[in-house]
Amino acid sequence: MDADKETLLIEIGTEELPPASIQLLTETFAAQLTEAFDEVGIEYGAVHAFHSPRRIGFQARDVASCSASRVDSRKGPAMDKAFDDNGVPTKAALGFARSCGVEVRQLETMETGKGRWLCHHSTIPGQSLERLIGAILDQALVKLPVVRPMRWGNGVDSFVRPVHWLVLLHGSRILPWQRWGLQSDRYTHGHRVHCPEPLVLEHADDYLELLRAKGYVLASPEERRNRVIDCIDKAAAAFGGHVIRQQKLLDDINGIVEWPVALGGRFEERFLALPAEVLHATLQGHQRCFPVYDHQNRLMPSFIGIANIES
Repeated sequence: MDADKETLLIEIGTEELPPASIQLLTETFAAQLTEAFDEVGIEYGAVHAFHSPRRIGFQARDVASCSASRVDSRKGPAMDKAFDDNGVPTKAALGFARSCGVEVRQLETMETGKGRWLCHHSTIPGQSLERLIGAILDQALVKLPVVRPMRWGNGVDSFVRPVHWLVLLHGSRILPWQRWGLQSDRYTHGHRVHCPEPLVLEHADDYLELLRAKGYVLASPEERRNRVIDCIDKAAAAFGGHVIRQQKLLDDINGIVEWPVALGGRFEERFLALPAEVLHATLQGHQRCFPVYDHQNRLMPSFIGIANIES
């Protein structure tokens, strides 16, 4: 069976995911999928995992349209147990041949350090990706680290948050999969406000650019994080200061925005008399904002917040 290779795209569209676990969910999903591809013999190239507050995405390049054929080798009983003194097959030989679906005369022998044994080699043909993908996805979902799974509507399937759309494309072809009362398709969704209508994915390679250009969504967590860093640095420079990039705060914000936009704010200077720990706890811990510091690393009466909308 010929194996055409195309980009595979999987997207699970949800209600807002918990930012603290979205990275782990995405990485585990990608790891389980590639592990399953290895097990069934589906070839694939570079793998990318995507996420935003409303989606978990997986993209793999050069994914074969079918699994590779493989040779299944089975070891049977030892020769002295397989035949009696007259060379007649014993129950052990007959049972092994029956389990392999062949006659005893079709079995082969193999030499080991412990003697000669009956054996059987068979070629298992590859199966189409279309046929395998449903079971692969179901298996991957079972192994996701979902602490408190949710059910919604009249469905029996659960997930970390309610699921509203499924994208499953191999190149330009839709692969069939049903889950959560949904059927896989080629329709993704962009930003809730900036792009309320569905977006049509003609090809799996179009995913990132379509969401970025028309959907107001940066689905790549790395690209989104870089955008956050760039816009907070520029906003702080406008105040004549800089920010200290607190990693946990960056992670939290990266998990709650799809289209980051920096907003600068000020507070009254008299609050600088408070202990710095109080201001840090208020700005970073409660408001998810970045404090601004002057060139001597002293707090300024300014802060940078990240919005999820262009206002």
